[in-house]
This record gives sequence, C-alpha cells and structure tokens, in this order.
Amino acid sequence: MLMLPALLYVRHRSTLISTDMPRPNSHSTVTRDFDATPIASPAMSRDLWDEMTPAGPEPSSHLAEVLNQMHGARSLLDVSDLEMEVLSHARRETTAQLIVQRDDGDHIVFVGHRVQWNDARGPFKGGIRFHPSETLDMTRALAALMMLKTAVLDLPLGGGKGGVQCDPATLSRPERERLSRSYIRAMHPVLGPELDIPAPDMNTNAEVMGWMVDEFESIRGRHAPGTITGKPPALGGSRGRPEATALGGLSVLHRVAAHMGKSLAGNSLVIHGYGNVGSHAHRLAADITGARVTGVCDSRSGLFSSEGLPYAEVSAWKQRHGSFIGCPAGSAVSPEDLLDQPATALLLASMEGMIGSHNADDVQAEMVVELANQPTSQEGGQRLLDRGVLVIPDILGNAGGVTVSYFEQVQNASWQRWSRTQVVERLQQEMASATDAVADMADRHDTDLRTAAIALAMERVVEAQRSRGWSATPPM
Repeated sequence: MLMLPALLYVRHRSTLISTDMPRPNSHSTVTRDFDATPIASPAMSRDLWDEMTPAGPEPSSHLAEVLNQMHGARSLLDVSDLEMEVLSHARRETTAQLIVQRDDGDHIVFVGHRVQWNDARGPFKGGIRFHPSETLDMTRALAALMMLKTAVLDLPLGGGKGGVQCDPATLSRPERERLSRSYIRAMHPVLGPELDIPAPDMNTNAEVMGWMVDEFESIRGRHAPGTITGKPPALGGSRGRPEATALGGLSVLHRVAAHMGKSLAGNSLVIHGYGNVGSHAHRLAADITGARVTGVCDSRSGLFSSEGLPYAEVSAWKQRHGSFIGCPAGSAVSPEDLLDQPATALLLASMEGMIGSHNADDVQAEMVVELANQPTSQEGGQRLLDRGVLVIPDILGNAGGVTVSYFEQVQNASWQRWSRTQVVERLQQEMASATDAVADMADRHDTDLRTAAIALAMERVVEAQRSRGWSATPPM
C-alpha cells in the first residue's frame, strides 16, 4: 500500500478513548487513521485491532465489489494512482465495544463501527444501521457508496457509515435507547455538524435519531440539531424525510423512462421489500409515474395481481396482520418468486444481494431500480446488462434520502422550517438534475448507468481533492 503524504491527515488525527471495564452502558473505543501507527487500548484486544487493517479487495467482500466498480469506471477518467489510492481507502475508522445494561440488570456487549471514507467535498455523511450481520466490511462498503452518492447528487458532503452488530428485534425499547446513547458516547469525538452527520438506516428510525441527538447535545452542553438528520420533526427533522428515498427513486425512474421515450402510465411495477422505502413507493407510485403496482413482498410473504394491488387495502392488511399472508387483494407468492414476475420495472427495496448470478437470468422486468444498497451483486448486475435489462444503480436510485437529509442540515443551520411542498419540489429538481447528468455521461461514453454514475461521482470527488492540493495534478 502506498504511504500517503502526512499533510493529508494532519487534521484527521484521532484521540483514543478508553474507559475502565466494565460498567453499565460504558464503552471502549479505538480510532485509527489508515496511515497511523497502531495503538492498543487496555480495553480492546489486539485481535480486534488487527481486524481493523485498511481494507483491501477480498473476493467475497461487499467492499471489493464497490472498489472493483470504481476501478472499472476509472477507465473513463484521467485519475492518477495516488488519487485512486485516496478514493479507495477510508480516512478514518472507529470501532467501539458498547456495554449495555439489559432490563434484567445483566449486561451485553455489542460492537459498533463508524467509517469515514472521504470528506474532500464536505463533512462525512451516512446512516447508522442496527443489524445482526453488520460487519466492518459492510460498513466500509456503504461508506464508500455514500461518497459516490453525495457526489452524484452534487451535494457538498462526503461519505461515511455506521453500524452496530445486533438484533434489534431481541431488544426492548429501553434497551434500544441505551444502545443508541452508548453508540453516541463512543463516537461523539468524531461526529458533529461540520465533521460527520449520521442519519437513520436499516432498523433505525426517527426515534433512534432523537435519542442520539439528545445524547450528543447532552455531552456537548449545547443545541446542535444539525449533528444528526432524520430526526423527529419536533427536534428539527425535515418534512418529507420518511418518504424521501422512495420519492427520489420513483422520480429517477420517471426521468430515465422519459430519456428512453417511454411512458410508465398504465405499466406495471413490482416492489421487493415493504419497509419504509417499499411501502412509501407503493403509496406514491401512481402519482409519480402513473404506473400500477402489481407485486409486493416482505421478508416472509408476497402478493401478485396483474390488475394491480390497491395501496390502502394492502398496507392496512400488512399493518393489521404483520405480513401479506391471507390478503385477498392478490395471489400469494414467495419473496424469491416475486423477483421473477413480469413487470416494466422491478424496485429492489429490501436488502443487499437480492439479485445475483443464481437468479439474474430469471428476472423478467425491463428495468431494475435499486432502492436498497447493493441489492444486485456485481455478477448479477452484469448478467442483467447482458440481457438488456436497464439497471438504475443505488447511488442514484436511493439518493433521495441523503438529499433530504442535506435539506434538513440546511434548515437546521439557518433555523428554518420548509414546507413539505418545498421539500418535494427541491428533491424532484435535484433528482432530475442528477439523472440528466448521469444519462449524459452514459451517452458520451457509451456505457451503462452504473458505470456512468460512478465515473461522474469520482470525477467530482477528484476535482475537490485536486482543489485542496491533495495531488500534484491541477484542478479540472
């Protein structure tokens, strides 16, 4: 690995925070810059430190797929080896042991991460996930994607991501609150409105963000609402944030179809995943695209009807029964088989790896929209392209969430409150502009939308790096 110039990291030197072990709801944290000398914490095992070495491509890793795609897009750009090296590694990684008291008085230890990938264009930005399979590799991959996502939308932000390996379904509400506050106590030295701004992600929501911003403000002794986005409206959360990812993705789909000279009115959409994003996509689909939703699913059950699935009936059933099992609005279908149903567009709103080499050839949709992060593997995505299926990549398709998060930062910084109409109008403008820029890049280089989006993002980040003097190459 190249040793990067120390001047790049002077302002990113980090403090090691250690606490005596154990005590209820305490934490021990180790932070490293990727060119820093390893320091062992008394409360952190050497094995854990060794696992935090700067990430390199591993054949099966999520990060490897992102880096491989970035290296593929590099062929469209004039990027030096040094500039690529900076793009390909995190600026800072923080891992913490979070000791949380259970309701019965016992204690449990969780591992939390915060990966800050690149801040050439502005403060780090990215969500916090609570999930049983959360890993440092996954957090790194999503942080790198956030760098690309904010650049595609031309937002003055960088990329970061956080996560805790836990199963929130096994935790009570008070335990989730204690875990959320413990995470902030561990990470607060590397967070802040001008440094790194977290947001909700998988299995976290506005309530969790409310706990987190309260903990941060308690530590700092002052109000700092712009530290965290996706908050409850009463704490400065933006109107329009809950449906932002779905609205943004549907707006991109509508714009891409227009570029193709295709109308979506009366055509069919299948939505794989029915959490916050999928359910809002179902609610908004007809208004934004004019299409009808013919298929939906959650993790256990699904419905399909070629005539269309009415949102009010289907969502009410899901809310009452917790699944789609027995819903009379359509025919039962498994989540796996729903991917194979005919549709004009398949909206992937569930999890990573839903389409891979094992099932990409079975997809019958004309277009795939990635509303989740990395729902299509690299090999699966290539097979879709080879078959002529147009794929709208995640860094464009689900960027509505981070865009409205940025709007929330702007509102918090100016102590303003925008109406939902203002938020929606500005979001649709930003998504249209980004879609046009990606489509133009794809046309100019005769390439697919994913490669074009990644190349556009890398071009913008590298331009910021050059403007800061991070390489010998002058700005573009």
